[in-house]
Amino acid sequence: MHVLRMNDIPQNSLHKYVESHTLMRRNFVVLIKLLLGTRWFILENERILCP
Repeated sequence: MHVLRMNDIPQNSLHKYVESHTLMRRNFVVLIKLLLGTRWFILENERILCP
C-alpha cells in the first residue's frame, strides 16, 4: 500500500492550492462585508425615509 508523503506532492501545485484557497477565503470575507454593508445601508435609508 502506497502512503502519500508530503514530498510526493509537487511543491508548486501545493503552493497553488494554498494560494487559491486563501484567495477564495478572502473573496468570501469581502462578500460577507458587502452583504452586511448593503443591509446596513438599506436599514439606514429606511430610517431616513420613514422617521
